Amino acid sequence: MDLKILWQDKSFYLTCVYGEPIKGRRSDVWERITRIGTLRTGPWVMTGDFNELTDSSEKIGGAERGEEKGKDFRQMLRACGLWNIKHIGYQFSWAGTRNNETVQCRLDRTVANQECSDKFPKASATYLQKVCSDHSPVLTTLVERLWKNRANFKYDQRWIKREGFSDTVNQSWKRQASWQGSLLGR
Repeated sequence: MDLKILWQDKSFYLTCVYGEPIKGRRSDVWERITRIGTLRTGPWVMTGDFNELTDSSEKIGGAERGEEKGKDFRQMLRACGLWNIKHIGYQFSWAGTRNNETVQCRLDRTVANQECSDKFPKASATYLQKVCSDHSPVLTTLVERLWKNRANFKYDQRWIKREGFSDTVNQSWKRQASWQGSLLGR
């Protein structure tokens, strides 16, 4: 998916990628992205599951990986002028077992071009805890905080007297606590 985003007074391109899981077909994906990227002007951020590594430092366990692997992926990133943005959390975003050995890799990432880094200098990618997948979700944040100027929450004591209010709040808190605990808890 390739989009042009207009947000507040800024515009940028956002590309969401699912890298081909079949190794022999990945170079087609990188070639298509390269065709887009070499002609692209303006800030550009690309995020997703690339199903590829830039080098062997992005893998723990399993069979040794030769430097020739991932060459097309690295060429695409260079040709498009894309670099990993600052990441937070455990970068080995995928884990599985291969030949009875645990393998961890950085398959998921967010990359951006220099124009995007200049426009969004606080951009970062946070690797969240795995929930229902063998991949960690990546939360990409382009600005430091969106809610700096939001008004504080105000509580009106009359609400507690409304029928069903307490039950609704309790259920909401239980759902939120369960969601946050599974998604963000460590």
